[in-house]
Amino acid sequence: MARWIILVISVFTGGFCQNGYLLKPADMTVATGERTVIQCQVDNSGYALAWHRKVGEKRERIYLYYKETSFEEITYPDIHEIERNDVGQHNLVIKSAELKDGGRYTCERITPDADNEEMNLVVLETPLIMSDLKFLENTNGELSCEGAFGSPPDSLEFHPEQKPFLRGYINSKILDDVESTVTFGHPGISNGKAVYKANTTFTGDMDQKLFICEFRTEMPYRYLNSEKIIQVHHEVSEIEFHYLKDVYYPGDVINCSADGNPPPTFSWLAKKSNKPRPVTGSVLAIYESMIGENVWECRAQNQPTGSVLAKMITKTITFTVEAIVTTEKPDLKGAGANVTVIVVVCVLAVVIIVGAAVGFYCFKSRKNKKDNYDPQTAQKDFNLESDLGDIDDDDDEVKKKQIGKPESQAMLPQKVQHKEKLPIDGERIPLKLPLKDDIKESNGPSSQAKRVTDTPPTPPPPFEEAAFASLMSSKPKPAAKRVLPPNAKPVLPLDDKSMHPIPTEPPSVMHKPKPKKRSRSRENLADKPETDGEGTSV
Repeated sequence: MARWIILVISVFTGGFCQNGYLLKPADMTVATGERTVIQCQVDNSGYALAWHRKVGEKRERIYLYYKETSFEEITYPDIHEIERNDVGQHNLVIKSAELKDGGRYTCERITPDADNEEMNLVVLETPLIMSDLKFLENTNGELSCEGAFGSPPDSLEFHPEQKPFLRGYINSKILDDVESTVTFGHPGISNGKAVYKANTTFTGDMDQKLFICEFRTEMPYRYLNSEKIIQVHHEVSEIEFHYLKDVYYPGDVINCSADGNPPPTFSWLAKKSNKPRPVTGSVLAIYESMIGENVWECRAQNQPTGSVLAKMITKTITFTVEAIVTTEKPDLKGAGANVTVIVVVCVLAVVIIVGAAVGFYCFKSRKNKKDNYDPQTAQKDFNLESDLGDIDDDDDEVKKKQIGKPESQAMLPQKVQHKEKLPIDGERIPLKLPLKDDIKESNGPSSQAKRVTDTPPTPPPPFEEAAFASLMSSKPKPAAKRVLPPNAKPVLPLDDKSMHPIPTEPPSVMHKPKPKKRSRSRENLADKPETDGEGTSV
């Protein structure tokens, strides 16, 4: 696709393409070490193409290509390579530019007319700042730098704006009173050289500023630069003391400082002291051996650039050192130990008191229970609890039988039937009380509970004479005697109310009284006499 686009462009722009060149090589400025591509594109009218480089008065061929045979030859394959395609593009590539690669290059379209196009290549090297940029304050000095380059020889064919030159700045300000020279070399033989010099007076405010040396060409625009810090030196001056006091104590310090560039070095010399010693540095430490009157001298010196001898200044200080008066401090460690002991004793006392109170309360409670123990009342409560448990079991059985019946029938009270259980020797028959659902509340003492039912009452189970005869003939075993604690009250014999009698006649001939309202609470059951299933008092 790209090939057809180039062909169409070449057809419509044939009047603008001079000598069959679709893309002419252009002047370039590069830095050393860069990969450089010089473009050249021709139409298909020629039968060969070549690249040449001018060395002195001679031309050196570095590339040759024949279209018919696709023959290609590169003279220096380690330096150059070719980017070629089917639309006539033959770009010369310099793998890594060096100063010797600067010069004039020719892209030649080999035809009977021998057409060619030339370009200039300038290769710049990063400039080098020559001086160390250390100057004495308020003196004149010179800033200089140099730069090497490779280019064609200086001739009329070399564009003036492509000639390299050097320029100097301090921060962003261009320096005046400068001298800049450019010397061209011979391509492949010698390199060109640019030299920059600037004379100026260095003041204190120029210290630590940046000098920039720029190596550049205007067309095409390209620059390389180097930077370095300017140091303006001045002699040491104005010693000052810090941490001054009327009286010093061991552990204090005195500091000595001074202004100078380069930074000065310090030392102390004892003029009067109990134990003089050499001190290096700006800090004088006060020791216990210096107690009394002292006279010390601080020395500061430096040697700026351009000075033959170092400059030293001194300053003396007189001071008194006294001993530290110590006062006895309370023994905090012993006090802390005493507090710990007191806290532990208090905690133990609280634990003992609480334990004694709990033990006394438990003992008192057990004693009250023993004193208030009534065996007869305990037996009565036990019987009531047994009766209530039997009543709850009967209620649960009735409710289970009513599940699944119609609502009209489920709400009707049913007579509780009890299966007779043959007694065993020594066993008592438990009392079976009627359920609450079988009794209807009444408003007066004369009112009687009526059974609300649409069906006749269920007849009692048939009387079994053999079971009754065996029941009457059996004798219960005597009950085991109960052993009471030594301090307990004697147990009275159980009355008839707490026992179930053995029936003396068949259930069919026994009187059936009407049911009365009763409460299932423990108090009501204890007050009313107990009856068997047929209403007979026990």
